[in-house]
Amino acid sequence: MSAYITAQLTREIRELGHRTDQVESKLDEVVVQVNAHDASIARLSAQHDDLLERLEDYENRSRRNNIRIRGLSEDVKDLHTDIPALLATLVPEMPKTRLELDRVHRALGPRRDSGIPRDIVLRFHYYASKETVMAAVRGVVDLTYNSHPYQIFSDLAGATIQRRRALALLHNFFDNTKFCTVGGSHLSLPLATITNSMLLSHQKKGCPFFGRYGSLGTRSLLAVRV
Repeated sequence: MSAYITAQLTREIRELGHRTDQVESKLDEVVVQVNAHDASIARLSAQHDDLLERLEDYENRSRRNNIRIRGLSEDVKDLHTDIPALLATLVPEMPKTRLELDRVHRALGPRRDSGIPRDIVLRFHYYASKETVMAAVRGVVDLTYNSHPYQIFSDLAGATIQRRRALALLHNFFDNTKFCTVGGSHLSLPLATITNSMLLSHQKKGCPFFGRYGSLGTRSLLAVRV
């Protein structure tokens, strides 16, 4: 009787060991597959981020001749007359032929119930003319046209605007910090130079202090020398 029980237990233990080997083998296969999937996901994520950055770049290139006028009342309706007149007040020395506009219109969407006027988007025929206008208003605080205050901005992609807002927050946060460290090495570059160059990358590792700012559009690691 005892021999039978021993044989039975031996057989069950052998079967259990065989099943354990099968499970471990399957688990090894699963681990290999998961690692492969992780690598594929990382590669696709990098490609996705690269495509988004390229798309943003193409969008900005398509808008490089554009500017936005913000704050000009909706009562200003004859844009094809009023906007060239407004531009002429900013750069009176520029010939009217150089202020040629390919198009000018209000930003898309219905008129706002809040009373806040929609932006005016205009495209210069000549890029140099756009740059001259932007240089003329740079640093000017009070811009008015027929008693209507307004502001002028470059027409940028939404993702770029988000990046700039995030960078402005970073500049404010690190206002009293002169230098930055990346990858554990001290760099003799001002933080403003590094952030403005947009060279901060998710590939930078080993920083003692870092933050992930998703609103930048890319995962950026920052380390501060304090």
